[in-house]
Amino acid sequence: MKNDYVIRRPTRADEPKIEVLAQEIWPGASEGKLSRRWWWNAEVPHCWVAEHGPSGDIAAICGERRARLWAKGRELSSAAICDWDVSPRHGRKGLGRALVERSQSENALMYTTSISEAAAVGFERLGWTGHTVLPIAFATPPVVWAAAKAQASRAFEVDVSNVSSDDPSALAALDAIGAGVDSRPSVLMLARDRAALTEHLSLVPGRRYRLAVAREAGEVVAYVLYRTLPKGSFRRFRHAPIGFLADFYTREGKSAALVPLIGAAAGELTRRGVPVMMALGTLPEHRRTLTRLGMVSAEVPLVGKYLRSLGSRAMVAYPEPVPAFLEGWHLTFLDNDMDLIFGSEAATA
Repeated sequence: MKNDYVIRRPTRADEPKIEVLAQEIWPGASEGKLSRRWWWNAEVPHCWVAEHGPSGDIAAICGERRARLWAKGRELSSAAICDWDVSPRHGRKGLGRALVERSQSENALMYTTSISEAAAVGFERLGWTGHTVLPIAFATPPVVWAAAKAQASRAFEVDVSNVSSDDPSALAALDAIGAGVDSRPSVLMLARDRAALTEHLSLVPGRRYRLAVAREAGEVVAYVLYRTLPKGSFRRFRHAPIGFLADFYTREGKSAALVPLIGAAAGELTRRGVPVMMALGTLPEHRRTLTRLGMVSAEVPLVGKYLRSLGSRAMVAYPEPVPAFLEGWHLTFLDNDMDLIFGSEAATA
């Protein structure tokens, strides 16, 4: 019976039971698959669990990436559902729905951008809408580097720094970029200010990123946050490290600044011998820039159909109409847990 279950935040005391849950869902899974997630690196864990009262089992778990979201000139609380798993021993009890609804009760806007086709069907049953395959773009760094050198405007100056939770000082540049709730009122996006990025880094303690910042006439107009995934991070390229553009942001009308920024990242990756790089962008001007730099996705004619399966599926639940994901949202890998779950190679200067 559903009344036998309690929906609550987990504690460290639940770790052994969460390990049991992981083995029930994925027999043979490596230790810590759920109990060592990034969820725990916050005062309030970024997840909910369903506890079975009679047995004490952790019967289901739901990860949520909580963050501030800027929408139509307002700042809203939001959560992105990242994991959504129920023990087969406790199936058909409505636990998945109960977990999502518990998260939804605390946030003004809910969305997910990294789910399977089967999960999308489950979210549709909950009344979520907007099922979209977000086009993840791939390229070889030398191609992107060459294209960026040919296209980059001399109006932009680029600086690259190391940044991590241990030393987030480089994020001070974000204070000058002018990102705020009113900076792009027609665009929905997570907060892109120093506080938001600092919080993100705190969820992956010690992980080192590279931050490339573009200035025009001395003013900060754009940034790209990137790092390198180790071999085995991404199934289709499991034998190779991958350059990973975790996040980027541009002032309105300054998408051209992405060219030298991504070019700087591609040049570094080329010099290090990293064979593949990937990015996710949803605003039309950003997707066009990625394509001009030689990055291919499901949207590119001919080859695109082979990349559709690599897309990241997205859905949203909100009581008001919202733009389509590929029209009025600014989404990157920062907006779900893809940047958080993948490991990282050491950054280099």
